[in-house]
Amino acid sequence: MTQTREKLAKEGIQGQQRAIDTHQQVGKEVRQAIRRIGGTMPESLPPAEPIKQVQKRLKESTPHLELDGPDAKGLGEGEEKK
Repeated sequence: MTQTREKLAKEGIQGQQRAIDTHQQVGKEVRQAIRRIGGTMPESLPPAEPIKQVQKRLKESTPHLELDGPDAKGLGEGEEKK
């Protein structure tokens, strides 16, 4: 999608059908490039974890990093601990 959007803007392509044709052309070229370099095709990738599950997992997990002390200045949000 990003490659198509860039091509549409760069070449000033107008009209729905021309945009659809461009999107299909770019998609074919991207898929050929993935095959050529031996990458994993999009349909073979595992589905992404639902955002609600990610949010829940992060909320329930314990932090792995403590931002404390002089070395943490500027790394965390909010005010610096004193």
